[in-house]
Amino acid sequence: MNGDVSESVKEALKEDYEKIVEQLQKNVLLNTALISFCLGCVAMLAGGVSWYAYAVTDSVHWFTFGVYVIVVHVLFHMCEFCVAAVVRPREAHPDSFMIFHSVHYWIANGLALAEFFVEVFLIPDSMKLSKDSGLFSLLFRLNYTSCVCFALLTVIFYAVRVVAMIQGGSNFGLSIEDEKREEHTLVKHGVYKYLRHPAYFGWFWRTALAQLIIANPVNFVLHTLVTWYFFKRRIRYEEALLLKEDYFGDEYKLYIKKTIIGIPFLY
Repeated sequence: MNGDVSESVKEALKEDYEKIVEQLQKNVLLNTALISFCLGCVAMLAGGVSWYAYAVTDSVHWFTFGVYVIVVHVLFHMCEFCVAAVVRPREAHPDSFMIFHSVHYWIANGLALAEFFVEVFLIPDSMKLSKDSGLFSLLFRLNYTSCVCFALLTVIFYAVRVVAMIQGGSNFGLSIEDEKREEHTLVKHGVYKYLRHPAYFGWFWRTALAQLIIANPVNFVLHTLVTWYFFKRRIRYEEALLLKEDYFGDEYKLYIKKTIIGIPFLY
């Protein structure tokens, strides 16, 4: 009798567990589809704004805004999820889009857009809209050529991060692992042959160049300094772990001598 009760309880628990797992899977798929749809809509809207601004109204500020949204937001979030799905498919979920990963990220993006709109619409005589020549005005004056050039550079440097994540495979993670996994190996091929932190390299330069797309002098300095300081601390901590004997030890010491970080003043 007790055996029958025990079996029935197990069956009931198993059914409940399967229902919970099924519901979670549905939620993951629905959230992924919804986020992808929203990003697609944003891409179409931003693309339409850029086209209309260039072909019809000749509004360079709206053109650059559309390009900025596509390159810095849509492309970034879609690529982050796609790479996670390719590298670690079992761990890929809506959070892999990296949209809601930190409050600091939203603050940084909010400040960038705030500077752009303030300088365009509230300070009509700002350098952003000036016709003056010179290096400073070339970097921080809205024009079609510089927008496209900086957008391409942003994509190229971000591509380094994407390639690094793919080549790193299961060895790559968004969080630092304090203990070495048995299957964890030191990747030294591809971009890792030259850069020992290629994902950080790509992120740093993407962050800095993104502000040049919309000619933001204040946020260019702010984003660059904050990102540089963040990676300085993170790389120092990460390499201290990797140099431990129970991690990679002497192998990593030799690897350091053969590679660079690629971020200014970080060695």
